[in-house]
Amino acid sequence: MNYLIADFIIRIKNSALAKRKEVTLPFSNINKEIGKVLVKEGFLESIKEEGTIGKKALKAVVRYDDRLPALTDVEVISKPSLRVYYPAKRILDIGKRGRRKVIVSTSQGVMTALEASKKGLGGEVLSLSGKIICQKSQKNRLF
Repeated sequence: MNYLIADFIIRIKNSALAKRKEVTLPFSNINKEIGKVLVKEGFLESIKEEGTIGKKALKAVVRYDDRLPALTDVEVISKPSLRVYYPAKRILDIGKRGRRKVIVSTSQGVMTALEASKKGLGGEVLSLSGKIICQKSQKNRLF
């Protein structure tokens, strides 16, 4: 595995599409923080650490709404070959003003683009820019 973040996100997506309730994921601190953001946004039910000190893993419980997985159409934006960074003034534009859920890695931690823009424009830090990790577009469901 070259890129643990993309592997983490795609494993969750594939397990949701395969109708699995739980998925075991590789442990890293950034994966744990992204998992917490996914739980807070309602895409996962829970995420917790398991294993011993030498072999840690994350166990995530996928959330379903009316038998449909909450996280299906996710796209990894930053890759090892192309890192995508946005300044605080433009970080909300990538989220299309709330129509997409975008996860950003900033100097203050992993958060959504909406949280980063609120902290960057209205808080003490005037330029809270960050690396765009992934996005989930909101598709209208017809069923």
